[in-house]
Amino acid sequence: MIPRLWKICGITVQFPRRVLFRRNPGFSRQEVFTMSLVCALLFLLTGEPGIAGQSSPRKIPPAPETKVEAVEEILHGVKVADPYRWLEDQQSPATRAWIDEQNRHTDELLRRFPGRDRISRRLGELMKVDSIGLPTARGSRYFFTKQEARRDLPVICLREGRDGEDEILIDPHQLSRDGSKTVSLLDVSHDGKLLAYGIRIGGEDELEVHFFDADKRIDTADVLERGRYFGVSLSVDRQTLFYARHGREGSRVFRRGLGASAEKETLIFGEGYDAGVGISPGLSEDGRVPVDQRVVRLGGAKDRNSCPGSLREEPDCTNRQRHRGPLQRGSRR
Repeated sequence: MIPRLWKICGITVQFPRRVLFRRNPGFSRQEVFTMSLVCALLFLLTGEPGIAGQSSPRKIPPAPETKVEAVEEILHGVKVADPYRWLEDQQSPATRAWIDEQNRHTDELLRRFPGRDRISRRLGELMKVDSIGLPTARGSRYFFTKQEARRDLPVICLREGRDGEDEILIDPHQLSRDGSKTVSLLDVSHDGKLLAYGIRIGGEDELEVHFFDADKRIDTADVLERGRYFGVSLSVDRQTLFYARHGREGSRVFRRGLGASAEKETLIFGEGYDAGVGISPGLSEDGRVPVDQRVVRLGGAKDRNSCPGSLREEPDCTNRQRHRGPLQRGSRR
C-alpha cells in the first residue's frame, strides 16, 4: 500500500503502510526497539530549542527519492492508487537498492548525534520486561506464550500443575538464525495431549500450521501448508481438524483428518460468500461439533444475507452472526 509520511520535528520519515498497519504485525522485540530508537534519535537530531543545547535546527540532507509508479485498481468499487507496490517485492534488486540507499542516509544522520549509546542503553532497559499470554487450561496442564526479557521472541510453554515449572515446547529462536520466524498458539485438544501452532515468517499474514504431541514432546507429521487460517480447532478425539482458509474467492471452512490414514480436506461451509466476508469457525463446548460461526463483513460485497457495505459506514449493522447447530456444506445460516 501507499507509504505513510511521518513528520517528526521537520524530518519526513517514510514507512510502508502495510508494515505499520498490518493486521498481524508480528514485530519482534528487536524491531520495536529499532523503530523506537530511530524515532528518538531523529527527534533529537533536529536540534529543537531545549534539546541537546541547540537553538536552531540542524541542516538535514534530503532523503533519497522513492520511485513512484502509476498503479491503480478498483477495490469494492473504489479506485485505489498504489504507487509504491514495487516495494512489496522485498527481494527484487530495485527494492534491495532502495533499502541500502535509505540505510546509508539514516546512518549519515545518526552519526551526527553523540548520545546514541546512552539512548540505546536506556531504551534497552525499558524494553526488557517479562510477559505471559492468557493460558489455555486443559486439566492440570496450562499452555501459554511467554516473552522473557532476555529473549527476542515469545515461546510456547507448558506448565504441569499450578505450581509447576514452565517448560518451553516451541522455541522460534531454533527455527531461524535471523529471528524472522515467530510462533503462535492456535488450539489445544481437550485432553491436553495435542496442540496446534502456527509458524509465521517476517510478520506476514500467512502461516504454516503444525501439530505438537505434548506427551512425546515432538511434532507430528501433519502440516497445513502456508495460508491465511482462522479458527483452527481440534476435535475432542484429536482425529479431526476444523479451520477456515481465506483466499481470493473468500473464506471457506474445511474439515480434514489427522494422522497417517487421515481423510482428505473437505469443504463444509462458506460457498456463496465473497472475499469481503471473513469466517472464523469454532466448536461446541464439548469439542465434537462445529456449530459456531463468526461472519464478519470486510468490505462491500453483494451478499444480501450479510451486512451491507463497510462496517465503518454501517455502525449499526450486526457484524457477527452465530450459527447454532451442525454446519452443512453450502449452508449460510
